[in-house]
Amino acid sequence: MAAPNPMTGIRRIDRPQKGIHGFEARVKRGGKYHSKFFSDKTHGGREPALTAAQDYYPLLLEKFGPPGSRPLPNQLPLRDGTPFPGVLVWVQCPDHRCLAYLNEKGHWFSFYTHQPLPNVIRTLY
Repeated sequence: MAAPNPMTGIRRIDRPQKGIHGFEARVKRGGKYHSKFFSDKTHGGREPALTAAQDYYPLLLEKFGPPGSRPLPNQLPLRDGTPFPGVLVWVQCPDHRCLAYLNEKGHWFSFYTHQPLPNVIRTLY
C-alpha cells in the first residue's frame, strides 16, 4: 500500500501583491471549508510553515471527521429494479414524474426540492 500523500489537505498560497505567502490546511464538510493559514513569515520560512500545516491537518480531521464517501452517480439499479440509495432515477407520482433518489432508509426524495415524495407509483428507466 502506498504511503499517504503528505500534501493532502494542504495548499500553497502566494499573493505577492498583498505580501501573503504560506500554506493552508483545509477540509470541506457539508459544503463548508474549515481551514487555517500558516504564514512563511510567522513560521520562519517556507519549510517550517509547510511542516506546521501538515501537523495541523490531522487535527482538522479529528475535529471534523474523515472525508465521507458519496455514491457514484453512474451506479446502475439492482436487477430487481430497486436503485441504490443516492442514485437518481425518474419516478412516476400520481400527478407528475420527477427526478428522485432513495435515502438510506428507503424513502423517496425529489432531486430538485429535496422534499419527501410519499406517493411514488413506480420507477421509470
